Amino acid sequence: MRVGIHFKRALLICLSAALPTLASAQAASAQDATGDESAPQEGSPAPQSPDAGPVQLEDVEVVAPVQSQTDRIDRRVYDVARDPLSQSSTALEVIGRLPSVSVTLSGTITLLGQGTATVLIDGKPAANVEALRVLQGSDLDRVEVMTNPSAEFRAQGTGGVVNVITKRRRPIGLSGNVLGRAGTLGDMRLSVSTSTSVGRLTVTGNVSLEEAASQQDRSLFRDAFSPAIADVSETSAFRQSGNNAALGVTATYAFDERRSLTWGGTIGHVRSENRNAFARILSGSISTEYEEILLGEAVIDTADANIEYRTKSLDDRLLAKISGTISSNDFLSEDAYIRTPNPSAPQQLFGMSSRYSTDKASLAASVEYDGANELVLKAGVAFDTESQLISRLTDVGLPGEESGLSGDTRLWAAYGSMQWPTSDWTVMPGLRIERSAYEIGDTALDREDEIDLFPSLHLRRPISADWKLNLSYSRRVNRPDLGRLDPRPVFSSATNVSVGSPGLAPEFTDAFEARVEYASGDNNASATLYRRVTSDVWQASFNLNAEQIIVQTFVNAGTRANTGLELSMRRALSDRYRLLATANIFHSEQDVLVSGALAREGFIEFSTNLAMSFKPLGSDPMSDTFQWSLRYSGESQGYQTTSSAVFQSSLSWRRPITSRLVSVLTISDLFDSGDQTFALTTPEFEQRLEARGDGPQLRWTLSYRFGGAE
Repeated sequence: MRVGIHFKRALLICLSAALPTLASAQAASAQDATGDESAPQEGSPAPQSPDAGPVQLEDVEVVAPVQSQTDRIDRRVYDVARDPLSQSSTALEVIGRLPSVSVTLSGTITLLGQGTATVLIDGKPAANVEALRVLQGSDLDRVEVMTNPSAEFRAQGTGGVVNVITKRRRPIGLSGNVLGRAGTLGDMRLSVSTSTSVGRLTVTGNVSLEEAASQQDRSLFRDAFSPAIADVSETSAFRQSGNNAALGVTATYAFDERRSLTWGGTIGHVRSENRNAFARILSGSISTEYEEILLGEAVIDTADANIEYRTKSLDDRLLAKISGTISSNDFLSEDAYIRTPNPSAPQQLFGMSSRYSTDKASLAASVEYDGANELVLKAGVAFDTESQLISRLTDVGLPGEESGLSGDTRLWAAYGSMQWPTSDWTVMPGLRIERSAYEIGDTALDREDEIDLFPSLHLRRPISADWKLNLSYSRRVNRPDLGRLDPRPVFSSATNVSVGSPGLAPEFTDAFEARVEYASGDNNASATLYRRVTSDVWQASFNLNAEQIIVQTFVNAGTRANTGLELSMRRALSDRYRLLATANIFHSEQDVLVSGALAREGFIEFSTNLAMSFKPLGSDPMSDTFQWSLRYSGESQGYQTTSSAVFQSSLSWRRPITSRLVSVLTISDLFDSGDQTFALTTPEFEQRLEARGDGPQLRWTLSYRFGGAE
């Protein structure tokens, strides 16, 4: 803990010392810093309220009229700055328009149809999905998509990496974008993004205010296999409302053409309230009927600061960077569970308060040499420290003692990679070494230090001028955070609880890919064959305790092997019509624990995204754009659980009012197809939850760009 505190103090001293130097040099000539942002850092998402419900996000416009793609051996790079839709989009919507990328209704970003991708902003971790909703598409320069990341990136997370690069070159003077949005659910949003360049100094700022609302009606049915367990019939109405505000500032000072210093920070505040009303009937040896209300409130406060210095050699072949980041995340959730047994007056069953406090600090240094003979060398070191405190208080009807659990995690890493051409191939092997150490207050949760090796290999060969073959391998890991290890109960209702598993081990994934790519102008297509083998798989396990409460926890099972194929195409059918289509199918085989013994199960999953855009006036920038999109995900399975297929469709109309003012009208869930079913089957009972969607919703966005060139 003291190591992290001293490090953060030192970084703050560096920040304060740099400010006078920069202020005295503002009058020098204009020069913007450029370069690739790829710091090997990653963060964990902020904890969510136990019964937060689905997150309502803007529907993603999937097709981009202009979006060139350039590929590197370990990533695909999309020039989203050329996308005219960026002006009226958030960063999350821009990402959702890219091939191989899917954004779920809850805001989860996946690559190749599975796994949760790690999202970086300028090479630094995005704390949660809100960071991408605050950032406007007009601030983005490019997006790097890595389905099989190299050793340069931290090994945590098995779903791949999406690195969002913001613009560094800005027009002289004041410029920016204002975006307003309103929807039929009562959601509203206002955000302003602005930048100004004065001499050698460029300052950018973002501010956003948002109110959001969501609702969902649910029905639950439980069929018991034993007379000792009651059947359940339940209906519930979930309602959530909230607001959030965020402010971010970044400044870049260019000492000269080779050296620059960037520093900045963000603060954010999110507040939400939810009400979940249950009407429950238990049918067994003794039948019971009652009503229950869950009243919840959650508050999240975040803050972070970062600084980075970079320098290039005179011949531009050598690039060196050193960066530091500190962040704080405080999450408070308070819930009250109130029950009304007919015909008695309401009584409070219990109340629960949970607080998650996380402080992080990181320091990284890297060098990259790009030789004239196409030899590329990369090396770097990184140190990350994280302090977590989880405190919980449960009262009325349950033990009322407040309990706390604290833990520190430290990660040391070093990596290196080398890229060189042969007669037909370009080869890039790499190796990353990570040492992780835990210090947890409760001695029962003590964990040994671990040293792990994460090799990677990327091969690339041109087949013709427009076709290329890519082969790759990487090894990555999912390490449990303190929340997954904490054995104390977290209630999502009076009859459902989740507990952590102190002995949960990390799961490791070996990923193999073979991809054939075609790229010609703005048209591209790819076919990716992949196989991911995961050991010590985290398996969600459910059981019913003596108080008829369903208890969920995670255990390590055996291995899981996913073998799949993704086909992706983006094509201009004419100057008026453009098409984007992605289809993914994979077969999964997994070891699961059944009555304490391992058994092998297999299933097939399928998903597809399809979008078509039409511009009546073709390439005319003042032409309207109509877009129709759909997303389909087939039935998905896990140990004991099954989720029904998901089908969603939306229609949008983008109309330029002037060269600077744009209107976008979107209708989501056109066919009222947002209903879902979740099934849970255990040796003791079978349970089915049916959730009904909001139905078609209308959302209107107005965006205005100011400053800069017409």
